[in-house]
Amino acid sequence: MSRLVLAIVLAVCVAGCTAATFGRGGCKPSSNFNWDYFLLMQQWPGTECNTSHCLPNADNYNYWTLHGLWPQRNDGSWPQCCPGPSYDPSRLSDLKDLLNQYWPSFEHGSDPNAFWSHEWEKHGTCAGTDHSCCSTEHDYFASALGLVKNFNIESALEAANIKYGSEYRTSAVQAALKSAFGVRPLVGCNRQYLFWTVGFCVDKNLKPFDCPPSNEECRAAEMFYPHPPRV
Repeated sequence: MSRLVLAIVLAVCVAGCTAATFGRGGCKPSSNFNWDYFLLMQQWPGTECNTSHCLPNADNYNYWTLHGLWPQRNDGSWPQCCPGPSYDPSRLSDLKDLLNQYWPSFEHGSDPNAFWSHEWEKHGTCAGTDHSCCSTEHDYFASALGLVKNFNIESALEAANIKYGSEYRTSAVQAALKSAFGVRPLVGCNRQYLFWTVGFCVDKNLKPFDCPPSNEECRAAEMFYPHPPRV
């Protein structure tokens, strides 16, 4: 076998092995599709744009936005990239306005479908393996949009006099959110200790409950709440 032919064969093998190892959503498919509850994760655009390149219209988002609805296991692990249909934006035509409002993309060019496709193919496909509410792409996104309307984070923070542009104790932020919504959330920060995420745990009937301790939580005693994006 010539070196050229051998090189071609090896290249094809590598490409095939890579495709088999990393599925849709850019992750290695799970071998165990079981999960126990959902984590509804929201993010603060001011922190997202502080550390990433954002689109010119990102300064329109002066409110908390949806990052994802993620199946989780009680042991802290999660399934990902499960079997299921590929993302199809035509299935979400009636949800597009709500998705653009509550689930916008800041980093994936002008087309947010890349973001939504990633969330569906990494997380949404797994939601449908063990829960009838999210067995289809449409149901998955509609369920997340329905849930996020129940958790108005900016109003809860304002009621507790927690405003952007200042530093707060992480425990105080968590206490304010628990007081507002009746359940323990996960309050997250980035490596610069900027207030970044808030996660709410919901069971398979979409009922909120106290989140267990998680690596998603901010380990810093204090964190800074940045201003909204200024692009």
